[in-house]
Order: sequence, then structure tokens, then C-alpha cells
Amino acid sequence: MILRDGKITRFLQAAGIVAVGFFAAVILWRHGFVPILVGLAFVAAGAYIIFTTRRVTIVLDQTTGKINILVQSLKGREQRELQIRQIQKVVLRKLIQTSYVSNSSSGRRSPKTYYQFLLIFVTDRNEELSFDFGKVSAGLTNLIVSPDDRKRKEGEQIATFIGVPLETAMPSAGDVFSALKDCVTGGLGSLAKPR
Repeated sequence: MILRDGKITRFLQAAGIVAVGFFAAVILWRHGFVPILVGLAFVAAGAYIIFTTRRVTIVLDQTTGKINILVQSLKGREQRELQIRQIQKVVLRKLIQTSYVSNSSSGRRSPKTYYQFLLIFVTDRNEELSFDFGKVSAGLTNLIVSPDDRKRKEGEQIATFIGVPLETAMPSAGDVFSALKDCVTGGLGSLAKPR
């Protein structure tokens, strides 16, 4: 079984930041030194994200009884090998994250809430090996059709493949409603502000 966290979305976002910064610097070079610096700052930020992003590949091999973990970035490669029997359990953790997105037309920032799923392999030494298991936008539709069941089934398949129990660490319903309320009231609050 092979698990990959290629960070394709992160690379594309960083490439977009680099492109915006480059085009801003090229287009605005006639307007002075400060616009060029702003454009170059965007290029530097995007390049930093690309340079520090780490892609993870985990190979679970039952025939050899080994787990191979490969971490790659532009800085280099790290490889680690474990025995499957060293894994004591798998934990599926769900985090509620909120980021603020700028609206280009109004210039205001509005909150965007999403769920971050992590799959954590816990070794016999209580070491936690975390793997990004996906992001899902939080919204009212997710209260009706929850992404938790799908992620739990995927986690159970991996835990069963290894032969260990799966534990889930999910936020309470109160935490979810609180995060959604903050997102909605933050969005409505920005609409209510005078222009």
C-alpha cells in the first residue's frame, strides 16, 4: 500500500504567488522602486514556500514487514525504514482551521474554515509520525454529509492493512458549531461594516 502527500496544491499556490510577484514587478517597474520591491517580495515568498515544502511517500509492505518513509524537498531527501510491528496504533485526527482570505473587490478579509485531517502512526516508542490526510472546506453541507465517515473508512483500511487499531480524535459538535459560527459572524460582520 502506498500513501502519497505530494503537496500539489501547495506547489501550485506558491507558483501562483511567484507569477503574480514577477508580473507585478515587470508591469510596475516604471512606477518606482517600491512596486518593484513589493513584486520581488511576492516572488521571494513563493520561492520560500516551494523550497521548504516537503512531499511525503509512505510505502507499507506486508511481504517484507517494513514501512518505508520518504520525505523529499528541494533541500534534499530523507528516508527512514521501520518494521510494521513497531507501529502500535494509527490515529485519525481532525483539526478545525480558520484562515482569512482577502476579497479583492472590497479589500476586506473574510474567514474561511476548513477541516484538516491527519493520519498519525504511533510507534512502540510513542513517536508520532504524522501524515497529511487531506483538507475539506467546512460548511453547512458537511453537517449533513460529513467527510468524517469517508476519512474514517480510509483510515480503517490502512490500520487493518497494518494490523493495528484505529483511534479517532475528532472535535466535539460544540467545537464545530463554534468554528462555523465564528466564520459566519465574521463574514456577516465584514458585510455590516460601513464602506
